[in-house]
Amino acid sequence: MARMRKGDFTGLVGTVVIYKWRGNKVMRSRPQTKSKRVLRAKRTAAQANSIARFGFASNVAKRFRNLFEKSFEVEEGQLGRAQAIRYMLRGNAILGNAPDFTIDYSQLVVAMGPVRPAADVNVRRTDGKLAFTWTKNSDQPGAAKYDKAILVFFDEKNNFVSFTMEG
Repeated sequence: MARMRKGDFTGLVGTVVIYKWRGNKVMRSRPQTKSKRVLRAKRTAAQANSIARFGFASNVAKRFRNLFEKSFEVEEGQLGRAQAIRYMLRGNAILGNAPDFTIDYSQLVVAMGPVRPAADVNVRRTDGKLAFTWTKNSDQPGAAKYDKAILVFFDEKNNFVSFTMEG
């Protein structure tokens, strides 16, 4: 049954579902119902591994969601976190097989835009503070003299993420 509120329909009309997604009115066909147990039993080992890998990438992206929403250039209606998951799955950031996945943080893409990543990045700890250094790349295409770095700190043991866009 569909409802009309303030001129907008939402709900089910026959085989069509009407709903609002990211501020847009959307219509799609009603999904077919199948027992999840039947689907789970029919999965191959490769499918189960792929599904688990996607879930692992999604959980990693949750930790960094505030960063990803600011650091990925996306088209309207897209999420930075979705882009980050795509790069994790296509790249070399996820190592191993289900259920023993790990992340290679040196391969994790934390930002995507027109400026190339910095080279020769180093981190030093002095007097309880972290000092980040890198080779300037202002002569690269798309880069400018006054570009700022995104500095990211992740404490895996305590699941703590901190970042600044003003580096």
